[in-house]
Amino acid sequence: MLLHGGGQTRHSWGRVARLLARSGYESWTVDLRGHGDSDWSSDGDYSMEAMADDLADICEQVGEAPVVVGASMGGLVALSCEGLHY
Repeated sequence: MLLHGGGQTRHSWGRVARLLARSGYESWTVDLRGHGDSDWSSDGDYSMEAMADDLADICEQVGEAPVVVGASMGGLVALSCEGLHY
């Protein structure tokens, strides 16, 4: 699971995702709320906690605990998710 930094989108990880795929790994690049192709938050909540909740929901859908790599804001979201949900 690859999470972008602030001011970036999931496309920031495109080359890394392709390299991982060539090495036999499955990866997901995620647009955090309000970034890239993600929907805007209906309640305007773009807090770290809200993004951590989103990540927890995504991880549930994956079905097993993914390895999460985050750049800058994405790293903070990952750490917040770990602290709040696991």
